[in-house]
Amino acid sequence: IGEYDHCYCGTVKNTKGISPVYCECSAGWYEQLFASVLEKPVEVIVKRSILQGDPTCLFVITIGD
Repeated sequence: IGEYDHCYCGTVKNTKGISPVYCECSAGWYEQLFASVLEKPVEVIVKRSILQGDPTCLFVITIGD
């Protein structure tokens, strides 16, 4: 699980009306980070997003074989 209590993305902070799809960028960041460190495939799913009105951003990170 990866969770943020506020949005760290400068683009999101500085742009009004940006699509919640933009949160897939953070999911990709998590995927690259964990896949590189663990040298295994990783899947990341956005479960909650501040851009969708949720109180936090929540990412479920699944590590493959």
